[in-house]
Amino acid sequence: MTLLNTQQSNPCYEYAIELTKKIFQQNMSLAQVLDYYYPEYYSKMQETIDHFNKQSPNPITCKKNCDACCYYMVASVPIEAKYIYYHAKKQLTRKQIKSVVRKMRNAYSMEQKYASLYPNDVIKQAQMYRLAKIPCPFLKDRTCIIYNYRPMICRYHNVTSSPTICYDNNKIRQVTAWQHPDLMKSDVEFQKFMSHHFLKTLYSGTLNKLLLEHGFN
Repeated sequence: MTLLNTQQSNPCYEYAIELTKKIFQQNMSLAQVLDYYYPEYYSKMQETIDHFNKQSPNPITCKKNCDACCYYMVASVPIEAKYIYYHAKKQLTRKQIKSVVRKMRNAYSMEQKYASLYPNDVIKQAQMYRLAKIPCPFLKDRTCIIYNYRPMICRYHNVTSSPTICYDNNKIRQVTAWQHPDLMKSDVEFQKFMSHHFLKTLYSGTLNKLLLEHGFN
């Protein structure tokens, strides 16, 4: 990972560095990492976001059950898909998994549709996907059923403007996103490292695509 120049304490980044050292020193298996260390890493991310948010002059305004952002194509990497797959299979009921898979296949078919319509324009694909109001397969009654192990992008995708604007397509450009570039960059570098080290790939894609490819059924 590239060392970032940040004046703020970043527990998530610090934990990632320590975990990287342990992986090499102790020759950890992927199962060990997914079972304990990755959940801890994601907890550190939330701790870091909360810490930065308390110090921000423009704090996050997102509220519980805000689900406006749960209709986007979610970008992910193989290691994260493995992490979500690993815990979802342990914690969700068979009935929940069957429902999620059905929704996931439908969502992925829509991703493919927009990819074929706009093959060279990822932004347009994402815009059309959002306008179609395709819900995240893990969204139920405006609640994320994998909230504790939800994707990283869902954790730092927050707003500082009024949450009501997020639901209005005519005002969507007025939305002010909460950002911390160093935090996001350090996570991207760490996730890439983990995918390369354990899965021998730097491949990325949507979460729906990656989960289906990893046998989520």
